Amino acid sequence: MSISPEALQILDRMLEANQEYVGQLSGSVPRIAQELATLASDYSMYMLRSGLTSNRLAALDAQLQGVSASLHHVQFDLEQQLRDDVYALRLLQDVVLSAAQEISPMIGAVQIAVNTYSADMDRAHHSIGALLRSLILQLRNLATNIEIAAAHAGSSDASTQVDLFCTLATLLRTLADRLRAAADELRIFEQTQSGHAQLLRSVIARDETGAVA
Repeated sequence: MSISPEALQILDRMLEANQEYVGQLSGSVPRIAQELATLASDYSMYMLRSGLTSNRLAALDAQLQGVSASLHHVQFDLEQQLRDDVYALRLLQDVVLSAAQEISPMIGAVQIAVNTYSADMDRAHHSIGALLRSLILQLRNLATNIEIAAAHAGSSDASTQVDLFCTLATLLRTLADRLRAAADELRIFEQTQSGHAQLLRSVIARDETGAVA
């Protein structure tokens, strides 16, 4: 017995899930990264315009620029990983198509290919998810620290300038919430693909049993 058509159907669903998540990504992480870069630029402008002088505010400026740059790197890594996922799935699809006309030894090759794809995806997406969670925490901490530093640097006649930093801090928290939603989407995508991969393993194991029998 060869690989059943069900295996190809599962792979089709995995490719569809990947394409769907790519669509979600194009409307979330890049936009958040761009908005964060704008806020980082605004912060530097506020520093110049407000007249508030504080080593702490200056240090937070550097931290905010660093988080913004890090998010752009994570965005690039995530986009690259999704492209790699598509490539790996198409290679796996080719292996399954070849195995569809073959017998047990080819089924073993499919098992190896599925396990390799699943392990690589789990490792890469787990790493990216951890980076996103770290950036979310950093954004929240930055928002709080910016409010505190601005309040300490300001005075009763500088409330407007302090309010600018508080508004920026609120926007940073909003971006952190949106980034958390994007990280949740990534986790759901990973769980979906892992579930499909496990189902594919079960189908292959069943086909292998049939081939041996």
